[in-house]
Amino acid sequence: MIETVIQTLFNEKVKLPNEIERFKDCLNDKDFLSVGATTYSLLKRQNKLHQTPDFFQNKLQEIYTDTLYKNIFIKNQTMLILNEFEKQRIEVIPLKGPLFTEKYFGDLGSRYSSDIDLLVKKKDVNKAAECIKQLGFHTEKEEIELHFHCGFYKEITNSPCPLAVELHWDLVKENTSNLDIEAFWSDSTRFQSTYQYVKELSDYHAFYMICLHGWRHNLDSLKYYLDIIQMIYRIALSLNFTRLINEAEYHQTKRRLVRTISLVYNQYPFLTEFKNFPYLAQNKGRGNHPKKKAIHKYLNFLDYQFLSYDSFAHRLRELVIWIFPSRNEIITQLGNRHKRLLIVNYFVLYKERLLNMWKVW
Repeated sequence: MIETVIQTLFNEKVKLPNEIERFKDCLNDKDFLSVGATTYSLLKRQNKLHQTPDFFQNKLQEIYTDTLYKNIFIKNQTMLILNEFEKQRIEVIPLKGPLFTEKYFGDLGSRYSSDIDLLVKKKDVNKAAECIKQLGFHTEKEEIELHFHCGFYKEITNSPCPLAVELHWDLVKENTSNLDIEAFWSDSTRFQSTYQYVKELSDYHAFYMICLHGWRHNLDSLKYYLDIIQMIYRIALSLNFTRLINEAEYHQTKRRLVRTISLVYNQYPFLTEFKNFPYLAQNKGRGNHPKKKAIHKYLNFLDYQFLSYDSFAHRLRELVIWIFPSRNEIITQLGNRHKRLLIVNYFVLYKERLLNMWKVW
C-alpha cells in the first residue's frame, strides 16, 4: 500500500485504492508517518487528497501543519546564521533543511527538517564555529576522529529537543574516498543576489550530496527514498547519470552511488519513466527496512558497512574501525549504556553484536 501511495505522488495516472483498511495500515506505519507531510503536500498538489478517507486527510494535515511550523522556525534560525556568516565573510552553503525543501519540494511544510546543516571550507571551520557560538550555540561533543563535521546545539524554550547545527567541511569521512569538495564549491552560485558569501549547490551537486546522505543512513527510512525520487522528478532533464558515475569512479564513491540509486530504482521502478539509470544493480533490494526478513536486513547491513567502498584499502579500514571503534564511536553506538573503561565498552559492544547475530540466525 505504501509503495502505491508513493507512486501516486508522482504519477497522475495511478489511482489510490478504495479499501479503508489499507489507509489505516499506512497510518500505523511509523516509516510512512515520517513522510506524512510530503504525502499530504504532493497529494494536495495533484488534487488527489479528496480520494482519501477523512481520517487519513486529517492525520496527514496535522503532520503537515506541525512540520510547517517547525520548518518556519528552523528557516528563521538558518537565515540568522547565514546573515551573520555573510557579515563575517565566511563562505557557506546550506545543505538540506528548509531551503532545500523550498527549492526541490516547492513547499516549506512538505519535508521535515530537524536541524541545520552547513557546508564551510575547512580553513574557515574555526571561524565559523566561533560565529555559531556567538549566536548562542554550544559545542555538542568532541570531534570524532576522521569525521567531516562538528555539532553545536541551543536549548529552545518550551521544546524538549535542542536545535542542532552541524558544520560540514566535507560530505564523507576522511580517507574513504577522493571526493573533490572544491568542485562542489566552484559549481555553486549565489544563494540570492544580495549575498556574496552565502552560496547554493548546483542541481547536479545537490543530487550527488543527497545520494551520499541517503547512503550514509543506509536508506533506513522512506524520507531518504523520497529525497532522491523528488530530485529525479524535478531535475530529470538536466541530470546526467553518465557524468555522475564517471566522476564518482574518479572520486571512489561509485559503489556508494550505484548502490543507493539502484535501491531506489528497484523499489520504485516507475522512476524509469522520468529518467533511465543505466548502471542499475538488479540485485539491490529495499534498504534496511523493518518489513524485510531479519537475515536479509543483516546481509544488507554487511553489504552497506563493508562493500560500499571502491577501494579494498577503504573496506579494510572500515572493517578495522568496526572491530576496534574509538571511544566516541562506542558512545554513539551504546548511548547512555557506555562505561568509563574502554575494555568494558568493547565487551558490552561485542556482546550486543553477538546477541543480534544470534537473533537473526
